Amino acid sequence: MEEIKIPFHEHLVRPCTRFLKAIWCGACGENQYRIYGGYRCNELGCDEAFHNECAEALPEIINSFHPEHPLTLIQDDDLHNACSLCQQRFILGYSCSICDFQIDMKCVRIPPPLVISENSCLHEHPLKLSYGEPSDSLEYDCAVCGFNIGYKHKYYYRCHQCKFAIHLRCVDKAPGAYHTSHPEHPLKSISSPPDYADKKCLLCGDEFDDSKPWHLEDKKLHHCDVCNFSICRGCKTNPPPVCVVSSTTHEHQLHLVPRRMDFTCNACGALGDRSSYFCLQCNFMIHRECIDLPRVININRHDHRISYTRRLGHGESPWKCGVCRKKVDGFYGAYTCSKCSTFVVHARCATRKDVWDNVELEGMPEEEVIAPFEVVDDSTIRHFSHDHNLYINKDGQILHENIVCEACVFQIGSESFYSCRKCDFILHEKCANLPRKKRHVCHNQPFTLNTVSRSEECFLCDKRFSGFRYESNVSFQITLDVRCCSISEPFVHESHPHPLYHVSDSTGYMVRRMLSCDKLSCDECDFSLEFKDAVLPKKVMRNRYDDHPLFLSYGESNVNGEYYWCEACEAKLDPKKWFYTCNDCGITLHVPCVVGDFSYIKHDQQGTLPTQEITDAHSQRPLPQVPHDLKLQVFIAEEEKFERGNRHDPAKEPCFSFSDDDEGSWLVYTFPNVFGAPTMYVFRRAKKHHATCFFLSKASISHDLLKLQTSNLKHTSLSSWTLHNNKKTESHHQKRRKCDFILHEKCANLPRKKRHVCSNLPFTLNTVSRLGICCLCGKRFSGFRYESYNSSRKTTLDVQCGSISEPFVHESHPHPLYYVSSSSSLFEKKKLSCDECDFSLEFKDALLPKKVMGNRYDDHPLFLSYGESNVSGEYWCEACEAKLDPKEWFYTCNDCGITLHVPCVVGDYSYIKHGTEQVQVYMCPRGTNTMQNYLQEAQILEFIC
Repeated sequence: MEEIKIPFHEHLVRPCTRFLKAIWCGACGENQYRIYGGYRCNELGCDEAFHNECAEALPEIINSFHPEHPLTLIQDDDLHNACSLCQQRFILGYSCSICDFQIDMKCVRIPPPLVISENSCLHEHPLKLSYGEPSDSLEYDCAVCGFNIGYKHKYYYRCHQCKFAIHLRCVDKAPGAYHTSHPEHPLKSISSPPDYADKKCLLCGDEFDDSKPWHLEDKKLHHCDVCNFSICRGCKTNPPPVCVVSSTTHEHQLHLVPRRMDFTCNACGALGDRSSYFCLQCNFMIHRECIDLPRVININRHDHRISYTRRLGHGESPWKCGVCRKKVDGFYGAYTCSKCSTFVVHARCATRKDVWDNVELEGMPEEEVIAPFEVVDDSTIRHFSHDHNLYINKDGQILHENIVCEACVFQIGSESFYSCRKCDFILHEKCANLPRKKRHVCHNQPFTLNTVSRSEECFLCDKRFSGFRYESNVSFQITLDVRCCSISEPFVHESHPHPLYHVSDSTGYMVRRMLSCDKLSCDECDFSLEFKDAVLPKKVMRNRYDDHPLFLSYGESNVNGEYYWCEACEAKLDPKKWFYTCNDCGITLHVPCVVGDFSYIKHDQQGTLPTQEITDAHSQRPLPQVPHDLKLQVFIAEEEKFERGNRHDPAKEPCFSFSDDDEGSWLVYTFPNVFGAPTMYVFRRAKKHHATCFFLSKASISHDLLKLQTSNLKHTSLSSWTLHNNKKTESHHQKRRKCDFILHEKCANLPRKKRHVCSNLPFTLNTVSRLGICCLCGKRFSGFRYESYNSSRKTTLDVQCGSISEPFVHESHPHPLYYVSSSSSLFEKKKLSCDECDFSLEFKDALLPKKVMGNRYDDHPLFLSYGESNVSGEYWCEACEAKLDPKEWFYTCNDCGITLHVPCVVGDYSYIKHGTEQVQVYMCPRGTNTMQNYLQEAQILEFIC
């Protein structure tokens, strides 16, 4: 097929007789939705289409609207030129070099009659073409659009016998105009189809839309009430051709049959119900969309080219479509593969936008397949991603779990692998055979294997990964990890007896990316599987939990009312859901506890600088131990400015902070985001009153020492670090223990189940430490808790409130106290009240500790005082240096006599362990050392669950 070069497009374009679905012409920019015939670009990722008139535009013309001078073809990508007829700016059009007349390609195609005769479908009187303001100075409004005739469009038809006028561009939109597909009667413009009429356009099949003014939209209705003929405005202004000649489709001329009629398309075998094209000589009928189907194409469901055949013929067994999996009728046209005799695709399925890459391959040589490696000998290869030879190992050797494949970043189990003897490069045998180019069902464009290891996020499973990746950068970038890209149809998974196929709830790639719309679904039942679950490894080595391999279990249906327990997090595990288990020891683990957010990320990934070990500069002790199975990885996604005093910045108590003398102080925070994945924030405090926040989208933590990969932290020398850590100092005795778990004797004796006066339901002791709010005292706490469930709510008590029983004796009052509540609401304050007098005590006060060690204020113990009635003077708080009322409760030192407010000693977070996921933070600006300066200069940041 002969291709031509046009001056306003970078690629060659080729003529076609197909009905092109284009949003607009690539030359004139006219939005017609369909271009009948014309030219199209055949380059990968370029879907430009052009009108015949635009692609074949002459360099110079004489136009009836400006016959005085010749007009020269011009192109203006910056839209500086405006059409003299319609006043709209254009990209391609004609201009007069002598005067300032300009016309765009849309107006060039307007038929040139200067006078419309009387008794036409527009008006009973003759209409004359006019320009500019009317000479009689009267106000004329367009009979079609209603705007003044001088508005936008300077050319218009006007009646000199009455006050009728119509814009030149509105003539083809006028009610009562004739149409090429229905020349018998004029068509009337109506707001909605009558009850007896079809609700779809007779020509294109699109539904009518009357939600906007009819002259502004293509889906408005034009109707003939004599013949019950209804078409949309788009088909009225841009009518399909009455006759089509397409040698690639049929040897004879095809004629439009503009009426409703059921037929079977000879080209695709699908049913149609309206406006077919028909051959009068041989009874051939075809959809207009099937005219000029491409001969040879590539689709994302098959690795080879497929070719169109006009009649498939009979097969040994019924043909089945490789896209929709439905029957293919051999009496009609379809696509087949010359290398795979059983692969067949419906013509309509093969040319779908999400299946075909819109490139015709007829006459083009097949692309050579480049192998991913060169074979040196029977046991040695040279892979294109590595400079050294790789040697095969088929001994079934299981390597240490930290040694991972460079491609899929997963463990080397008993399967064969290639390894380098000069460095630690290693590949699974199956990963070494990954093709350098391939197609995938999720995208109509081909993917290329990229072996540069860096952190990315997979389009299908949403997992962050490093290692090899497949990328498609033709129209926009889509990245897949090698696990998801290796999935093909039909996909067989051990968890389901039927094959699975790719489905997506949306066709838009951005929507699919944000909402995770892609799944693997079963045609025979309602089973579906997300990609992140489909690629879970069936066998994993996790030596920190078990010395044996862990196997993926797809749930146990014969377990009723029982729960398993996860060996990692010690939380309940639903045995009816997927989990990992050891076949030898019987331990069970949640899937996320075995394969987490960072299981596919290599340690010391490119993009991070060497690890800096940080210790407490004051106590010279390491930071508290954290789970040893995770390694800190930092990925900086975006950078923002946070002004001082902004109370909407999410943060928590810093894991650590450090300062750089040249650049300011740094504060590091971690907490989980709303999806449960850990998130890290690094705040850099500059010398002025603002801080730079680096949002770290993923983070995990190393063993024994908290380490920060500081690769992308800009403008810091990391030369001098000063750690400000407010964790309590551990004794040498504690460091020698296996862990730092500790309990009061009375807490060790807490019953596992008990009842409490605040509820008629029993409470169960929960020992999983996480942030909670006590329903009695309203305090935030971590640690053990008592929980009670009913159908409408959960009641949570800390162990202090849960230990209160009646009668309750308190030193502040001589009589016993009893529980009272004026409401059953969880938000109503509960109290302890005296039956003999009007004394009452809130639970938060009843539980205040009688003795506290406050070493930052005094070396001696602080004792709770219940007020001194015989004092007339003023006391001062040692912490906040504000006045203290001695008649109210306060803390005091019996040796030194200092006094402190109760909230200054026992605050909102006194019952929360360091390292708990959510707390309120006061960011201390650099250089503030005392508590007074700290409170005066603090920037408050809150993170609310």
